[in-house]
Amino acid sequence: MANSKIFKFLWQTYFLSVFFMFCQRIIFLCANKTLDEISKLDKNLLFIAFRKGFLFDSLIVSYILAIPVLIITIASFIGSKFTKKFVGFIKIYIAVLFCLAFSLGFIDIPYFKYNHEHISPTDFQYLKYFKTTAGMIFGEKQYLFFLILLFITCGLYIFLLDKIIRKTLINLFLPENKLKTVLFFLPIFGLIFLGMRGSLERYPLKLSNASFCTDNFLNKIPINATFYLMKNLEMQSKGFNSLSGTYDLNEAYKNVRKILNISDKNPYSISRNVTFDSILTKPNVILILCESLSSEYLKMKQKNGNPLMPFLHELIDKSYYFENFYSAGIHTNNGIFSSLYGFPVIFNRPSLQNKPDFYTGIPYYLKQNDYKNYFFITGNSNYDNMKGFLYNHGHFDKIYDLDDYPREKSVNNFGIQDDFLFEFGLKELHKFNKNNQPFFAIFLTVSNHPPYIIPEKYKNRESDDSKNIMLFSDDTLKNFIENSRKQKWASNTIFLILGDHGKTVGEENTPMPINYNHIPLIIYSEMFKDAPRRFINFGGQIDIFPTLMNLLKINYTNNTFGVDLFQEKRSEMYFVNNNQLGVANDSLIYIYNTETKSDGLYRYKTKNSENISKKYPQETQTLKNYGFSMTIVAEDQMLGNRKK
Repeated sequence: MANSKIFKFLWQTYFLSVFFMFCQRIIFLCANKTLDEISKLDKNLLFIAFRKGFLFDSLIVSYILAIPVLIITIASFIGSKFTKKFVGFIKIYIAVLFCLAFSLGFIDIPYFKYNHEHISPTDFQYLKYFKTTAGMIFGEKQYLFFLILLFITCGLYIFLLDKIIRKTLINLFLPENKLKTVLFFLPIFGLIFLGMRGSLERYPLKLSNASFCTDNFLNKIPINATFYLMKNLEMQSKGFNSLSGTYDLNEAYKNVRKILNISDKNPYSISRNVTFDSILTKPNVILILCESLSSEYLKMKQKNGNPLMPFLHELIDKSYYFENFYSAGIHTNNGIFSSLYGFPVIFNRPSLQNKPDFYTGIPYYLKQNDYKNYFFITGNSNYDNMKGFLYNHGHFDKIYDLDDYPREKSVNNFGIQDDFLFEFGLKELHKFNKNNQPFFAIFLTVSNHPPYIIPEKYKNRESDDSKNIMLFSDDTLKNFIENSRKQKWASNTIFLILGDHGKTVGEENTPMPINYNHIPLIIYSEMFKDAPRRFINFGGQIDIFPTLMNLLKINYTNNTFGVDLFQEKRSEMYFVNNNQLGVANDSLIYIYNTETKSDGLYRYKTKNSENISKKYPQETQTLKNYGFSMTIVAEDQMLGNRKK
């Protein structure tokens, strides 16, 4: 009788927990696809996705129930009575862990909708900036909706768990019978172990087991957010994501030195001295890093048929425009680091935690040429260690942040709006130029980051707020550039406009969303007599440093991975997200996943999501050699303490 009640408690708790996770997966599906899109999905593949999802859920449930099973087994072995305190401990343990699992699941749903990727340990570093992160979450309506769902889910789960426990465990007396106890619990432990492995095959369940078809979204459905986080934590405990050991280092250096045309006799050097015959009259430089400015926005239209960002289109027609340009990573700290210092991003390693005295880049060389360097940030400059890295580097004269703006101008935890940032900055720039000293000013915008603060003028203009905020962003850029043109210093100023990273916009047909890295680079100045010019050769944020030095005609030592886009042509470009390397040319993208150790080749300009690496092995290997060589040498240079 006692054993049957224990068994009843275990199987009912198991299926209750699995059922709640199944429901959460349905919510995940509905949050990321419309009903019409769901109806068009292959039903057989959808069934397989949910069947695989059951295995991932079962694994998490088995792990959580393993401890209660062990405790109950010991109590049964010694013939204890299940008191209210004893049962209460089991209830609290189960309830807390499952509510944590449900929490991760509900956080993951809107996160995935925005990023097209599951939440990883890297994202939890932002809990250090709790106030800002909490403001972002509670200020976004969709997050509030899922928080409400979470509270309902946890409340209902605890209520049903309590009913199960009351009917099975409370005051249950277990007479001591060691043989019966062993015979009863042995198969239960076998089932728990099987559930924890998630598979009857030779190897236990892995992240790669979720992938089963060419539809990348369907491959994401099975993954349980808790399992994904656990596996990533396991990998991070061994170190950050890396390509170390996957490619011969000496071969990588040979490839990189050949690509970068380096003749230095040192086989581990990437340095090359660059000199110019002419010298400009030290133009001012304004670099604008626009939050989440994906190139996809430049293709989008308003309801009236006009471009979504009309001013940027107008500016492109007066500028140097690089249309095949990519961010080095997918975080703001990546964009700042790579754009200023010419080094790529090492997957999920925070860029602004690197050793600052290793890098020179734009701020160093402009400071050496009597420039004043300034950085304008809308919010807290301690976020992502921006202030620490930039000040410790020693080449910035002033970093403006939330403490420098009127308190009433702050609209949320990200600080002030872009329009006031530019208004404030323009007044400061006017002060800087009074003594005719050249300046280098960086503006980091934020308005295109949820939660969106839509000014009244832009509300309900388009179908959703993600488009409305881009109308606002475009206008803020327009007002800033046009007001700058009225200043005396405008005729001797170079403006660079690009994204700190991109954004997942629309449908993605590859495992690595290319729109998250594909950004525009617009370089405008009244000094350019040969504008407009459109460049179709590939480039990235790491190329801004040498390209700008060409425009300024400043002699420098290029110890970076960037190239002068006016003088050298890239046939492909490489970039990363937290766990994937992407290498794109004009039609193909090679993708390598550091977690699953899998790769693929895709036609990213079509809607076909087929992995064609086996059909085109030579193209696959060419792109792989390029991306692996660059990334591995970058790791060795940045983390292996190579001499500059």
